[in-house]
Amino acid sequence: MSSGRLPWLECSECGIAFRFDESPALALCAECASWLDWIAGEVVCE
Repeated sequence: MSSGRLPWLECSECGIAFRFDESPALALCAECASWLDWIAGEVVCE
């Protein structure tokens, strides 16, 4: 790992900057990723 500095991305959904470790799979901040997970959970029951 590096010196603890994580890259910042811009959320593709709401446009706010966030630390990359919050949502490594998608360019989404934690808030947008969490509601997308909720919607995915409603559509696809595991």
